[in-house]
Order: sequence, then structure tokens, then C-alpha cells
Amino acid sequence: MPWEGTELYVADVVNSESGFYVTNTKHIAGKKLYISAVYPSWVTNNTLVFTSDVSGYQNPWIYSTITQTARPAFASHVSEDFSGPQWVLGGSPYAVIDASGDTVVFVAFSGGHNVLYQVDLRGWGTPIPITPCPFVTISSLCQFTPGKPEFVFLASKSDGPGGIIQCTLSSWIGPVTYKTLKSTQTSDSGFPAGIISPPCPSMLPIPNEENLLPVVLYRPTNPAYEGSSIPGEKPPCVLNVHGGKHT
Repeated sequence: MPWEGTELYVADVVNSESGFYVTNTKHIAGKKLYISAVYPSWVTNNTLVFTSDVSGYQNPWIYSTITQTARPAFASHVSEDFSGPQWVLGGSPYAVIDASGDTVVFVAFSGGHNVLYQVDLRGWGTPIPITPCPFVTISSLCQFTPGKPEFVFLASKSDGPGGIIQCTLSSWIGPVTYKTLKSTQTSDSGFPAGIISPPCPSMLPIPNEENLLPVVLYRPTNPAYEGSSIPGEKPPCVLNVHGGKHT
């Protein structure tokens, strides 16, 4: 898990008569127990992309075998996580969407839900939001058509079925369209449209602390609810707490 720290290395693989071995090992990023470096992937023969939380947030980083140096993808860190814990193997929080490997789409966590960003790896820029983005959770990004601005991912919504989604950009920074390749809906649920409570993310002050407490509120919206027999009584409130990591 990223909070345990990770060390990322690159090396040359040699195939000899006695077997395979590595040489020219070089430490790229990460520190055991303190800094993580996760989701490494070669986007070109010379460019390795990964995310690291050295800034306090999981942001994209780039390593070049030409310069033999690693650098952040952005001019300054973004206070959002561009990857999450690897609860399962095989997923990816980003996908290449051009033939040169310069343009990558990342999923990040912002405001209580996932968002999509387009990232140019050639410069020290800022992430460009891909909007609209009607999904709550997004994972397992994968290139769809090599050389074209298309990718697929797994997604879910708060007010409808999710599934396997194909995203196509009409241009590298133009309008976006979504197509459901496989839906999670197997039959008509029968629920009326207004019965689902949409999530409302917010930040609450913590007494005697400078930090804020992130919360997600689901207000009651059931149109069939006629109220309590007790005058002035409000709907019940159910609280769920995730302790997270305290620093």
C-alpha cells in the first residue's frame, strides 16, 4: 500500500547462457516507509510514467532514460490524488491517447468523486479537465484505438447504471463523448428517478484544528415519504466514518 512507501528502480535486463539478470540498477523514486512511487508504465521506449506522493498527494511523475532524471509532470503539485491504493493488481489510473506517448489521460479524486484530466508530458503544465464527466467512480483506464484520442474505463454513477465506458475526444482539447460498451444494469430496477440521493461533498471545520473534515452528505429525497407523526421531527441521519490516515 502507498502509505507503507515504495521504491522504484530501473535496470538493464541481460539474457545470457546462464539465465536472466539485471545490471545498471538505478533508484528512480520513493522511500521505504515514507514516500510511495506506484503504477509505473513505459509510455515510450524512453519515458516511464508513475505517480508519487512525495508532495503529500499522488501526482504524476516522468522518468527519462535519455536524461536519466525524474521530474513531476506539473509545474507545481496539485492537491488531488491521481492514483489510489492498489487494492487489486492490473488496473491503471492513466492511459496514453496519442501515437507519440506525449498525451495521457489521468483519473483523479476531487470533491468526493473521480474526475478526468488530460496531461501533456512534454512540458511543465497543468492538468486540463475533461468535461462533462458524469461518473462518480472511474478506474482501469486503457487505450482504445492506438494513435487516436480514445480510451475505455470502468465507471459507476450515483443516479444510474455504470459499466465499461468508451470516451472519445473530438480533438485533443475538444468536446468529449461517452459510449457505454457494457452496462451494469441487467434489468429495470423499478425505482423512480427521484428516489436516489445524489452525493453532496463538503468540507467541515474541525474544532481547535486548522484542517478541514471532508464529508459526503446524502440528503433524503424519497418522494413517497410523507413525514413523521411527531411535529417538527427531521428525517433520521445515518453516519459512516472512515478513519483514514492521521498525520
